[in-house]
Order: sequence, then C-alpha cells, then structure tokens
Amino acid sequence: MRWIKTLFRKERLENQLERELRFHIEQQTEDLMAEGLSREEARRRVMVGFGGREVVKERCRDVRGVRWIEDFWQDLGYGVRHLRGSPLFTLVAVLSLALGIGANTAIFSLIDTIMLRSMPVAEPDRLVELMRYMPRGRGAISYPLFEQLSTESRSFTATFAHSSVDVRHISFGSEEEPVRTALASAGYYSTLGVQAVLGRTFGEEDERAPVAVVSYAWWYRRFGGDPNVIGKAFRRNGTLFTIIGVTPKGFLGPIVGSPSEVTFPLKMDAEVRGEESVINRADYSWLSVMARLRPGVSRGEAQAEVSGLFRRGLEQEASKVELRDRKEILERRMELRPAGNGFVGLSERYAEPLTALMGIVAIVLLLACSNLANLLLARAMARRREISVRLAVGAGKGRIIRQLMAESLLLAAIGGASGIALALWLSNGLIRMMSAGGLSMLFEITPDLRVLGFTASASVLTCLLFGLIPAWQAARVQVNPTLKEGRLGDRARWRRGLVVIQVALSLLLVIGGGLFVRTLANLNSMEPGFDRRGVFMFDVDLRKAGYKGDRMKAMQERIVERLNAIPGVESASFANVRPVSGGGWDGNVNVEGYTPKPDEHAQAHFNAVSPGHFRTLRTPILLGREFTERDSAKAPKVVIVNEAFVKRYFGGTAPLGKQVNKAEVVGVVKDMKYRTLRQEIPPTAY
Repeated sequence: MRWIKTLFRKERLENQLERELRFHIEQQTEDLMAEGLSREEARRRVMVGFGGREVVKERCRDVRGVRWIEDFWQDLGYGVRHLRGSPLFTLVAVLSLALGIGANTAIFSLIDTIMLRSMPVAEPDRLVELMRYMPRGRGAISYPLFEQLSTESRSFTATFAHSSVDVRHISFGSEEEPVRTALASAGYYSTLGVQAVLGRTFGEEDERAPVAVVSYAWWYRRFGGDPNVIGKAFRRNGTLFTIIGVTPKGFLGPIVGSPSEVTFPLKMDAEVRGEESVINRADYSWLSVMARLRPGVSRGEAQAEVSGLFRRGLEQEASKVELRDRKEILERRMELRPAGNGFVGLSERYAEPLTALMGIVAIVLLLACSNLANLLLARAMARRREISVRLAVGAGKGRIIRQLMAESLLLAAIGGASGIALALWLSNGLIRMMSAGGLSMLFEITPDLRVLGFTASASVLTCLLFGLIPAWQAARVQVNPTLKEGRLGDRARWRRGLVVIQVALSLLLVIGGGLFVRTLANLNSMEPGFDRRGVFMFDVDLRKAGYKGDRMKAMQERIVERLNAIPGVESASFANVRPVSGGGWDGNVNVEGYTPKPDEHAQAHFNAVSPGHFRTLRTPILLGREFTERDSAKAPKVVIVNEAFVKRYFGGTAPLGKQVNKAEVVGVVKDMKYRTLRQEIPPTAY
C-alpha cells in the first residue's frame, strides 16, 4: 500500500527524485570525463542518452502507481477553470442534466419507496399477505375467516389482521384533534417483530382493553418527545383510551404511504368506529391479513394448505344458498403474496403509471445527453488549436480523451447533485398528485444509499453518453494545420447523427404529450351524468357529536333546511356515496320479472340519497319522479334506478311499478359515474 503514502508525500518524493537524477547525471558525466572527454561534451552526451530530464521524471512518476489520480485531479482543476470561463454553456448543461437526472431520481425514489423498500421489521422476506379474490376482483377478509385461517393453518408462526387507516377525532380534555387511526389484532406487533421504544405494544391480554399504541412521529409532534406520554388518556366516542407504547422511528405501519398515528386493538372496533361491532359478522369483509411463514415452509406449500382450508369453508357456505349463487361463491380463491414491503394495494395501483413515467423521464435524460453531446462537439471544434498544441508537445490521444472526459464527469456530477435537490421537490409534487381526492399519502422521501447510488450511476452513465463521442472526436484532430482545418467531415457526420437522435426523441415526447393532453381533454369533456358547475361537496360526521338513529336523520334534515335557506343556494341534499369519489356500495338484487341465468350473479351499485338529490346535481329524471318528503320510513318502500339498470334487468319492458328488493320502482334517472370517469356505468339503484 505504498502508493497511499505517495499521495501525501509528493513534495518529498519530487525532491528525492530530483536529487537521484542529479546524482546519476553527475556520476555518468564523471565516468565519461574519466575516458578523456571534456565536462561540456560529457554532459551533452549524458543528457542525450537520458532523452530529457522531464521525460525521465514522467517515467519515474508512472512507476509510483498514482499517476492516474494526480492526472485526474489536475484534469478536474483544469475543467473547473474552463467551465468557469464559459458560464452560459455551464449553466445550460447543468440545468439540462439536473432536469433529466432529477426527474429520473424522483421517479426512482417513489418506485423504491412504494415497490422495492422492505418494512423495517424482522425477516420481511418471510411475510405474506392473504388476499381473497372473487370473480369481480379482490376483496377484504372477515374476522371469522381470519380466525379460521389463523387457528387451522400450520404453515404460519403468527398472523395478524389490520384495518385500513382512517382519519378520526380524539379528545384530550376539551381539545379535539384529527388523527390517522388503525385497528390491529393482538398479533400485529409480535408478528412483525416490532418492539416499542417507549412503553409496550398490545397483545392478547389487551384485545378488549381501551389502550392505544402511537407512532414515533405523532408522539414527537404532539408531545415533543415527552417520555411521560405513557399513561396519558384521551377520549374517542366517549371511551377513555390509555396510551401504552410508542413504536420505533422507522416503523410506519404495513400500509405504504398511510402510516397510522394511533393504533387500537381490533376488538375495540365498536368503540373506535362509534358503530355496532362487526367482529362476529361473517358477511362483513373489512380486514387485511398478513402472516409469517414457518422456517422451512415455502410460500407454495403454505398456498396449498390455505387454499384447501378456504375451499372447505366455501363449500359449507355454498351449501346454504340458492343454486344460482353457488357458482359465484365457489369461484372465490385465496392467494398468498409476498408482503415484505407492506400490503400490496398501493404498489399494484401505481406500478404501471410509475413504470411509464420512468420510461418517459429516461427519454428526457437521453435527449438532454444528445443535446449536450452536440454542444461539446461544437466546443471541441472551437478548441482544436488548443488540442493540436497539446498533441504537438507530446500528449497522447488517451491523455486528451481523459482530460475531456474529466470535464464531462464534472458537469455530470454538478448536474447529479442539483438533480437530487430537484428530485425531492418533484417527489413531493407527485405525492400531492397521488393524494388528490383521497386520504393524503405520507412518504419519507429521503436520499438514502440506494437513491444516491442510482443518482451516481445515472450521472456516470450520462457522462459516458454525452462525453465520450466528443472527446474521441477531439482527440483525432490532425496536428498539421492544413489537415486540421480540412478534416471536419467525421465531426459533421456525428453532429448530423445526433440531430437525428434529438428529433426522434423529441418527436416521441411530443406524441406522448399530445396523447396525454388529448386524454385530459376527453376526460374533461366526458359526461359524468351530473352538472359539475356550482356543486359544492363536503362530509358531515354526525356520529362524532353523538347522533344516532332517528336523531341523526332529524339533524340531517335540519342541515338541508338551513342550507336551502342560504341566499344563492338552489338546492341541497344528502347522499351516502358522492359522484366520482372512488367509492362504491354493491349488493345483490332481486328484480321482479327477471330470472338470472344459472351462472349469473344479479348485482347492482347502491346509493342512499335524500329528497332533492337529483335536482341538486341536475341529473335528469327520465321516467317517473324523484324522492319527496312523503317517502319516509313509514311510507311504502320505493327505489329509483338508472338507465343501465333498466337496460340490463328490464329490457324493453316498463320499469315503473316493478319491484326491486321488495321496493317499488318510482323513477328512472340518467346514468351517473361514481368510481372513476373511465368506469363503465353499472346498474344503479337509489
């Protein structure tokens, strides 16, 4: 490892080298003088034999093994001076690279956070998610089914059930605040191997206890990291809950982007939600389930066991229903998915758009590299006199290429560093877009080692892409002035080729951008089934104030009356599901005069609305009437259906007066979209 010392003893080694060369020259000079030559002639012959003192020094320096480091450092210093002398070029180059590298780093950061990064838990590679699939898509799991799989399966060391994060209000004395809450079964923390940094987590002995575990971030934000938080109490729906523990700083829960701030025992669901408990309801699917594989058990073996257990339960359920419903039940299946980075809902949802974005920004980076390569070729033509002089005094072509590549690497490094700062801003903007219209997503987008490694790799790759061709072309310049001024053909061909690449990439981006704008225009002009102008939507949580049953309905009516009395308000109403909200409420329908096929499952989308709902949204009533105040709980049951419902279940017959789930059809409304604008409108019953 003597070369390391060489880097830090350069001055001493240079003095030693100078003394050694002087010694050899003097020694050989004296030897020639001993043969009868004069000192002047002897010294001349010695210097001719040496071939030049500086050349010998260069050869000696090469032997040390650190010459490339010294040259690289000198090249960087020269590159800094050269770039400083061309501020406009430097600014354009750095901004181009910062945009390309920053956009790629931003998308990679999100892909890493959502799809690649493992949860900070014990042995995340042994975690699996149990996902229930139905003919119409994926569904959650009921608590009785979770208990059955937990007790009967021998493939897992532990399992836990978890409800999705929701925002609810808790009270410290008279002070009330919204927090992100979650419900988790007793094995939640033990299955993940998460230990509390303060206090303890809850277990089986706390299943029906009014306790809560809080996240590190919320504890620090709400209590300033006060260690006396253990034992503090708050109220939720009249129940007093006690904080018993704080989770580690890096643990954000099993739902990527939605960390829970306060987690309650699952069997306290009635107290937390303010509704009747659904723990024992086999028909209420609301849980996500995760399990830890036993050592030596593969995911395939566990899949076979769970599928058998699930199939037996399905056969028992199917034996209790009508023949036409059995096929739909028996088509359900249970699938095990790797869950090392948390529940897969968010990663599945955004995998395709993030991958597409990664491809787009990669093209942007290639375009930036092509532009810079063209600029560097032009600069190389302007610097051909300087390069010719360097070649004339003995510099090799490899040395010229290394020096020009050092300048390119310097540009790429500055662009990459600027790109990291830009990536943080772009990532936060993308998160805000992903959170639009729903519960805001919370990610820790930080430049960790993987992100920094990706940025460094991108910077080196861009350096090679935009720097290698100009450097190689510049090193081929002819020293002879006549040839030097005339040999521009190869360089011109390279520049023409780069222009073709730029045009091709730009055209690809323009076409993609045009299609994107066209999609936005189509979505904006798409008819959602209601008039969006002047419509103001908001949620009202009456349960928080203690309203239930008839008192809640009476308060809803009073709110609508007060809203209708406001000057400028044409109409106001309540609805269970808002249009284009991403949510839905589906169920079975029994339609008078309609006989389902043997393999058909008659279903519809449901919504519960108050009188004036269609008038408020200006959705046309095509047949019959809208709901009125006379349609109360004591009046005969009535239902309004949409066009899609009539087309599927009534065909060409008149729907008015027919029965749907023992309710009389009194109206037909225009189709309205509820989940997304792209959605095919399902049969809907109001």
